[in-house]
Amino acid sequence: APVMNYAAETSLGVVTIRAFGTVERFFKNYVILVDSDAVLFFLSNAAMEWVIMRIEILQNVTLFTCALLLILIPKGYIAPGFVGLSLSYALTLTQTQVFLTRWYCTLSNSIISVERIKQYMSIPAEPPAVVDDSRPPSSWPSNGTIHLQELKIRYRPNAP
Repeated sequence: APVMNYAAETSLGVVTIRAFGTVERFFKNYVILVDSDAVLFFLSNAAMEWVIMRIEILQNVTLFTCALLLILIPKGYIAPGFVGLSLSYALTLTQTQVFLTRWYCTLSNSIISVERIKQYMSIPAEPPAVVDDSRPPSSWPSNGTIHLQELKIRYRPNAP
């Protein structure tokens, strides 16, 4: 939200920003906001990759152990087709486990987003812009005009 808010406000005031020559400052502030926003996505993806790497290591150790045990079993005890099928299923299990872990991480992030939306929905509403009980008295000016009488303005002390 801060990035989008800053971009919207900057686009509305682009003429003023250019007039005062502060384009670089606004750009640097925008980059800082984008970087701070991107850090969250980076850390989330890094944590997911860390978990997946650990799962793949465990799956590979399991696969290696199964292959080693299948090799060490005496000949004729298990059919060669069954050995190949077992190793094939073990590889498929590894890929499925990684896929399910990625899916679960993405799902949990999405559920957290829904929880945040529910929290925002429970925030009390702001008061209305016009409050009927607090209206100004009828003697209040009906239009917004200013009458200046004998106004003297100087840019510097010795100027006319």
